[in-house]
Amino acid sequence: MNKRDLNTVEDKIVFLADNIIDQLTSNRTLLTFISKNLSWGVFKNALTSPVSKNDIDFYELSCYNIYNFITHKINLIF
Repeated sequence: MNKRDLNTVEDKIVFLADNIIDQLTSNRTLLTFISKNLSWGVFKNALTSPVSKNDIDFYELSCYNIYNFITHKINLIF
């Protein structure tokens, strides 16, 4: 398709979407990378945002575990 075939905004959007789909279809590695990064955003938000005060805050838990691990290693050295 060349420039003169893209007369309307709708034609341009369809052309752009089609081009992106073609590129992702031909490059499965890029598609997998994008998919994993998008998924991580959803999981990260779900894990670091407790819904109620009774939920486990995984972010706080991971920070606590990292702190304990580091202090334990320091105590072993000294």
